[in-house]
Amino acid sequence: LDAEHGGIVLGPTRAEVEAFRQSSSSFAARRNRAETFLTRPAVTKAGTAVRVQVNIADPSDVDGIDVSICDGVGLMRTEFLFGKMLPDEETQYRAYRKV
Repeated sequence: LDAEHGGIVLGPTRAEVEAFRQSSSSFAARRNRAETFLTRPAVTKAGTAVRVQVNIADPSDVDGIDVSICDGVGLMRTEFLFGKMLPDEETQYRAYRKV
């Protein structure tokens, strides 16, 4: 599975396997370098602070958020509340309260 480029390679050649290994190593190195910036304040070169907010698809997503690397929730998808029935006020309250 080539998730970076959105493809599937069936029966990859040795050269393709090696290329994927190199790509994976390169990606891991880039990710590790990027992680060094996660705990630093987000600011522009001019020193202007930038709020970093995450998007979530469900209130349970907040359980996996590291609050030391973001400033809050910027967008919460709410269609999860609207399953087979319209949610009552208490259901909506609990969802938003959790976030």
